[in-house]
Amino acid sequence: NILIAYYLLVYKKIFKSLIYFLITLVIISTLSKPSNVELTIFDVGQGDSILFKSNTNKTVLIDTGGKGEENFEFKHHNIAKYKILPSLKRRGITTIDYLIITHPHADHMGELPYIIDHVKIKNLILNSDGFPKHLLNQVHNECKKKRINIIEAKNIPQIKIDDTELEIYDTFISSSSDKNEYSIITLIKYNNRNILLMGDATKNNEDILLKKYHLPTIDILKVGHHGSRTSSSEEFIKKIQPRLSLISSGKHNKYKLPNDEVIERLKRYGSLVYDTQQNGEMTINLDKHHLSVLNVKDHLKTIAREVTQ
Repeated sequence: NILIAYYLLVYKKIFKSLIYFLITLVIISTLSKPSNVELTIFDVGQGDSILFKSNTNKTVLIDTGGKGEENFEFKHHNIAKYKILPSLKRRGITTIDYLIITHPHADHMGELPYIIDHVKIKNLILNSDGFPKHLLNQVHNECKKKRINIIEAKNIPQIKIDDTELEIYDTFISSSSDKNEYSIITLIKYNNRNILLMGDATKNNEDILLKKYHLPTIDILKVGHHGSRTSSSEEFIKKIQPRLSLISSGKHNKYKLPNDEVIERLKRYGSLVYDTQQNGEMTINLDKHHLSVLNVKDHLKTIAREVTQ
């Protein structure tokens, strides 16, 4: 009887160990599978920060968020620390292959120093013509310390990342005193889908874009200038016919954005409109047949479900 009891005890431990080993294998295999291709718009308040991630975790970050607009100073706030970095960590992202700074307003680049200090950045793309000289020097100095390659937007019209093509449009108005009109506009093409990211480009930039480039119908539009009526003209929206429109804006912002007229225009042309004010951080799985928007809570639930299944 003692021998039988001893045998059962040993067998039970082996059986439990086997079960734990199999569970570990399932979790590792799930996490190591190629992940989905995703577009995420971070909830950075009255600012912009957008992440494109390939299925091999190659990344493009468009803007960093930040506070303020003019008289930019190189001092970070907590937007990157509490909003962007935790989301990157959840996705296992430690390196940004390309960081695009659309234009030199602090609500688009104010978190740059903090992100540079906490994430490995390989390449920084900007349009230096729009930068004040002192700010451009600061950016160059920071990038030199971290060995980040700086690329002029005009010198890199296309980027290839896995199965994705990015086109960088030159609609810059070099004579303008409005820094928004130096915005880098990016078209992401993946899986027969077109994603247009407008930065803070104005209607004047949109006019140049329509004349200079042959634009496809757009599946996902990052609406220009936080939904301001300085962007998203009737002619432009009618031409691109966006299926989904994403707006990054802060709650109770002093500019009262997004503008009701812009929202009505987008909806009139059949677009579903989402705003970080109401939806928070949003992620779109670009591998799915039907485009749908997940907020950050839904996304965390999905990750947990995939790991445990």
